[in-house]
Amino acid sequence: MKYTLSLAIVALTLDTAVASPLNIEARQQGSGAGPYAPGTYKTDNSLQGHTIYYPTKNTGSEKLPVLVWGNGACSTDGRSNSALLQNIASYGFLAIAEGGPNGGGSSNAQTMKQAIDWVTNNAGKGAYANVDASKIMAAGFSCGGVEAIDNIWDSRVDTIGVISSGLLSNTSAARDWRKPVLFVLGGQGDIAFQNVSFAILTLSSFLACRLTRDKGRTRLQKSCAGCSIMEG
Repeated sequence: MKYTLSLAIVALTLDTAVASPLNIEARQQGSGAGPYAPGTYKTDNSLQGHTIYYPTKNTGSEKLPVLVWGNGACSTDGRSNSALLQNIASYGFLAIAEGGPNGGGSSNAQTMKQAIDWVTNNAGKGAYANVDASKIMAAGFSCGGVEAIDNIWDSRVDTIGVISSGLLSNTSAARDWRKPVLFVLGGQGDIAFQNVSFAILTLSSFLACRLTRDKGRTRLQKSCAGCSIMEG
């Protein structure tokens, strides 16, 4: 997910979407290139079946927005997108992936909701005193994107991110969405292309990035073009 970081950071800080170009930044290697690097991960007994990514450098008075992440293939391996999530954490975010490190099994929308519930209950307290529960983005790749869409009606979720995914049916349902939605999808060979294409035409505002390659973990690391913030 080579270019997803800059898009996710913009999406998490959007109040409204406006027409303007978006600079795309290639993914850095290792544990993050942000000002609070390195990003790392841990587990917490109060949030079973999830992996928490956070910046190791002190963020001072800065509040951490939250990214709740759903993996591809409904996987519950919390490290399957470790490079991406450590990098995002290094820019001053708390990211929560479904599944423990190297975990097995399958996730669903309820798995993502468990993380949202946990953030609501723990932000502003103890080790999470600097976590901002008013800025939660639910996002994911493929199956994880479907799970994020399923949580769009949760009033605690501020922004949605859909990576190579979309509405499986009733694509016109997107006309009722009233939140910023980030779409990152491949070309016409992406299995989700038609689902997303129909959906975005009904949105009031969206941030979309149309990749030049087809769906797949390796191919998603190819070049991205034509990214912009748009208002419908």
